[in-house]
Amino acid sequence: MAILALLGVAWTITWASGGTTGPMVHLFYVPVMVAATRFGVRGAALVGATAGILAGPLMPLDVVAGLAQVPTNWGMRLAFFVMIGVIVAFLSTRSLTNLGESLAAAATSAELRRALEQRELRVVYQPIFDMGTGRLDGAEALVRWDHPDRGPISPGEFIPDAERSGMIVPLGLYVLRQSVRQAAMWRSRLPEDSPFSVSVNLSARQLAEPDIVEQIAACLEVAGLPGHALHVEVTESALVEDIDVAAERIAAISQLGVLIALDDFGTGQSSLAYLHRFPVDVLKIDRSFVSTVEDRSTALLAGIIALASGLGAITVAEGIETEAEADTLRVLGCHQAQGFYYARPRGVSELDRILSLAEVIRVPEFRLVPVEPSPGPVGAMPLRAVHPIP
Repeated sequence: MAILALLGVAWTITWASGGTTGPMVHLFYVPVMVAATRFGVRGAALVGATAGILAGPLMPLDVVAGLAQVPTNWGMRLAFFVMIGVIVAFLSTRSLTNLGESLAAAATSAELRRALEQRELRVVYQPIFDMGTGRLDGAEALVRWDHPDRGPISPGEFIPDAERSGMIVPLGLYVLRQSVRQAAMWRSRLPEDSPFSVSVNLSARQLAEPDIVEQIAACLEVAGLPGHALHVEVTESALVEDIDVAAERIAAISQLGVLIALDDFGTGQSSLAYLHRFPVDVLKIDRSFVSTVEDRSTALLAGIIALASGLGAITVAEGIETEAEADTLRVLGCHQAQGFYYARPRGVSELDRILSLAEVIRVPEFRLVPVEPSPGPVGAMPLRAVHPIP
């Protein structure tokens, strides 16, 4: 009723002020925009068309001049009413915040492209330890961005923008190539039977790429890295985005000998029923489950570890930060762990040192801590082995 009243007021004022040749005809935009914000695109189109008819065929004369309107004039006016209403409806359903995020994503995409060309992005590695022996079994590759003007940019800031813009595809390929090549160099220093591997995240956008399997195979071949020394980490949400395509790609990647790790297990959108469709080799337990162990909420963790065992998969606990978390997971039978309790993400030279040190020490309580704050760049700090549990 309010919109009908606004249309009536707009018609009356327009007629009284001299017809559509005067400025008052713009009053018809008021009910059109009200309808757009309240009823969306359909409501805006309907009210816009009604306004066009009221300001056209139902207002046949420009009152002051006493002349009939030209049909093309009121037809064009009708089209503008509808068009403006639809635009307002579209913008109102997509908040200004979302619009700002889209613009920010586009700007970040351009900067990321430049950053790749200028080599501002670097790969760091977070060690993954065997919970039973303290052996360094691998590392997860993580990307960092050192912006020349803004300084270090958090992955939580630029990775979502890269996902939205599609830049995650070239960015992911860059990380894959760097990580596979570096893993091959590390393994060349280790015994042939070393279990050391590198884990690389694969996004939903990357998984949807038709040539992703060929890209992974080419990286392994060029670096000379055996397939089992590469773990590809995918999230549950990435798998279920297009279940058939994901199943096909994951199966092809697995045929390369590459191990498939299900990342952030339990936090995605999928059902456990999907697990039988994928050759899952590793279940990575999300930090949100790990952090509950101090509250004695261990039943869920035990269930996840048992589920992994039933699937023939190993378990990796992510984000371990306390001694209590490490103790509980070790008792429950979790195979591997990573987190700040053991070691923060490191550059290549720092992981070289950890590799050398970890090859000597084999104890369940093994972890690495800084001796003292380093005056050098972040991550460049001396390490020592400690036994946190007497």
